[in-house]
Amino acid sequence: MQALILAAGCGSRLKAVTEGRPKGLVDVGGTALLDRQIATLAAAGIRRICLVTGYEHAQLEQRFGQRVEYRHNPFFQQSNNLVSFLFARDWIREGSLVLYADLLYGPDILELALAAQGDVSLLVDRSAVVPGHALVSMEGNLVRRIGRDLPGKTTDARFIGIARFSQRGLDAFLPELETAAKAGQLDQYYTVGVDALAARGYPVEAVEVDGKAWLEIDTPEDLRNARETWG
Repeated sequence: MQALILAAGCGSRLKAVTEGRPKGLVDVGGTALLDRQIATLAAAGIRRICLVTGYEHAQLEQRFGQRVEYRHNPFFQQSNNLVSFLFARDWIREGSLVLYADLLYGPDILELALAAQGDVSLLVDRSAVVPGHALVSMEGNLVRRIGRDLPGKTTDARFIGIARFSQRGLDAFLPELETAAKAGQLDQYYTVGVDALAARGYPVEAVEVDGKAWLEIDTPEDLRNARETWG
């Protein structure tokens, strides 16, 4: 098992706090987000980790050195993590977790991700449906759609930013991502490829994490929350 962490973004909504640092280096409870995440992955036995960098990439490379591998998205200012994922397509392979860099979560959530059985599996939370985030429509334990603009009445859960791919899942997913890129959707999240898969009937597993502690830190309010609950 290996882990790809998408860490290219500048975190524009947190600029007053990040002060020129990548968002993954924001401190919560005395530990930077990426330090905490890499330690959690390593404790679960995941030794091969890759950061896709962009904004202030030298800071990340200096911080983590040879502890991780790197891929770089030089177009981070004009693109989103769809492009970051494509820059790591030569690295990613069977049995890969894909994670956002701005996450807080515990070992219990990671255990669920590692135990996922689908070729493409998304961790979702039914109790955290918030407009403006990646929301999912589900049928049983399958994701039928994922996106930020799903009609409210069709929304069942929120994607928490952790996915697991088998090699067969990657083989199905990467062409969808490349199609989206060729269509000019460079400002989109990689979940547009997952949405395309699910829309054509490919089985995308929903792994529910309801009731478990996790946070995605996008705004100063998220960071205040994190420091109160995880500090």
